[in-house]
Amino acid sequence: MLSVAIVEDDSRYSELLCRYLNRFAEENGESFKTYVFDDGLKFIMACGNNGGYNIVFMDIEMPNLDGLKTSRKLRAVDKNASLIFVTNMAKHAVSGYEVDALDFMIKPVEYFN
Repeated sequence: MLSVAIVEDDSRYSELLCRYLNRFAEENGESFKTYVFDDGLKFIMACGNNGGYNIVFMDIEMPNLDGLKTSRKLRAVDKNASLIFVTNMAKHAVSGYEVDALDFMIKPVEYFN
């Protein structure tokens, strides 16, 4: 079972990502344990408690600790998590290479078959 974190301050997007993950799991015989955080600070505080995440979907614009700063803190403790930025701020894509982001998804995210 893969451990997935969704770090997103807008509940509409975090719920949408959860639905997409569930749909993908059903269609492909996979299973995920999904954790949702509404800001980067809560995510970082929980990182040690959950034993790490295989995949992290990270928003960039969030209160308290933005996604780029959160990702830098994540990389200080976990270099292996697959980090995917989910944002409406395409201009931040270049900054993602600083934290070894695997990919970027631009909002609104759609499920493709």
